[in-house]
Formats: sequence, C-alpha cells, structure tokens
Amino acid sequence: MSRLVIAEKPSVGRAVSAVVGADKTQKGYTEGNGYIVSWCVGHLVGLKYPNNYGNGWEERWSFSQLPMIPEKWQFTVTDSTRAQYNLLKGLMSRDDVTEIICATDADREGECIFRYVYNMAHCTKPVKRLWVSSLEESAIKSALAVMKPMSAYDNLFSAGFARAKADWLVGMNGSRLFSCRYGGKLNIGRVQTPTLAMIVKRDSDVDIFVKQKYFTADLNCGDFTLSSERIDDENAADTLVNSCNNSSVAITSVKREVKTEKAPKLYDLTTLQRDANKNLCRNLPTVPMLSMQATLTRQSTICFA
Repeated sequence: MSRLVIAEKPSVGRAVSAVVGADKTQKGYTEGNGYIVSWCVGHLVGLKYPNNYGNGWEERWSFSQLPMIPEKWQFTVTDSTRAQYNLLKGLMSRDDVTEIICATDADREGECIFRYVYNMAHCTKPVKRLWVSSLEESAIKSALAVMKPMSAYDNLFSAGFARAKADWLVGMNGSRLFSCRYGGKLNIGRVQTPTLAMIVKRDSDVDIFVKQKYFTADLNCGDFTLSSERIDDENAADTLVNSCNNSSVAITSVKREVKTEKAPKLYDLTTLQRDANKNLCRNLPTVPMLSMQATLTRQSTICFA
C-alpha cells in the first residue's frame, strides 16, 4: 500500500521525497518506501471563464449581459498543465494508493490548489494535511508526525474559494462593464486596479508638486554645526540669526540616542564618484575653517502627500 503526497511545486516535492525515502524518479513523480510524491506546478484547475458557461455570455460583450453571477460555479483544467493534472488523477486512482497527503503551501491559496484538483478528479480517498512552511528535514519530519485530516482546514478552503469568487465577479464584470462603456478592451481586477490607481496618483502628486522654501539658522562651531528647527518665515529666521551674532553660546545638555540603521544601498555611479573624491583626492587645497559666526541657510524640501 502507498501514500500519495501532492506538493505545490517540484522543489517542495523533491524536499519531501528526500525525507520519506521516495528515491525512484519517474516522469512527473518519485516513488519508494511506501510513498509516491508528485506536485501541482501551480494552478492545474481554475474557475471557468464566462464564455464557457453557455448563458449567452459568450456573445459580443454588452451591458445587457451584466451582472454575470453564476448559479453554480464551474471549474476547468488549465490547458497548459493538463498533462500534470492527468498524471495526478491517475495516481489518485491507483489501487495501491490508500491515502493522500496534501503538501501544498500552508495558506489558503495552497489549500485551494489541492482541493480543486482533488474535487475535479472526483477522488474520495482519505486526505491528511501536511502543514509545513520550511523545507528543512527536521521541520518536514515533525509535520509528518502531527498531520490532521483535511476536514480540519475546511474553513481555510472556504476563505480561499470566497476570494477566488470575488476575483471572478469583480474582474469579469468590471472588465466587460468598462470595456463596453469606453469602447476598448480594459482589464479590471480586484487587486490590479486599486494598485494601478495608487501608482497613477503617486505619479500625479510628483508632477504637480510645488516646492516649499524653509529656513534654518546654523551656528558654525568649528568641528560641528548647530542647526535650528525648520523656520517657514524668513524674517523670523533673520531675527534669530541677528540675535546670535557676536554672542557667546553655552551648551547646557547633550542627549544621546541609540538608533538602528539599515545597511546602505549598493553604490550608484554618482555616490561612488562622490565618496572616491572625498577619500582619495587628499592633495587638493583645503578651505580654511571660518570663525564662529551665525549664518542663514536657505533650503528647499520635496515632500510627497
């Protein structure tokens, strides 16, 4: 008797095969030690397109077809992966296979990928769920020892199926609606469209942005510079500068903070040239240090909404 393990992709299948001892390589699966290990290579089965429902939705797109809401959701095998689906269906129906292990990714998408195939093949053999996110040998062994029946993850499948239906309803109806309204083929998606809108809005904000000036009063202390906070009013900045000229400065407190910085980005050409000039061009004449005085610095800043 054999146990059939179905992973989501070949790399996961190979990792599981090494753990369970399925070391004989066949076309599309491995076998050995009482295990058969195969994979789905992504989505083998998906929801049918409207044209395949036969409700008049296959005719020329028009407003009268909308909204398209299937009374019963129908599935179809993806043409590009039909051969792998047929292989899995054949492995499920083998007489020596008494149990199936779902080893697709530990999320709702992985749950749907397996169950679509399982239901499409009309398989009724018992299923256990291998819930593992790591491909380490120890993690796979631990997960094999605590597997639960597929029914324990029914709610996870329901959540994934609900999302798939939402994608279909928004995408299929929205695409036809806007294509008919604007006289050209437009693709609308539940995730794609709002993401594209965010990109367009950000690009528009950059194009119409108006620079805003601000001022700081900087005090040159030789080895370091003291800067005021941002000042929007130029007259107020001038007043502060004038009050500091020819005056003594006393530092009454120093606050130190420990901060974590991310690793710097890789060099681009401009930054590389700047650092090379700073560190390698040491024979150039230096500018003498100015005496302590208050100066007014005018700067501009660019902000994004």
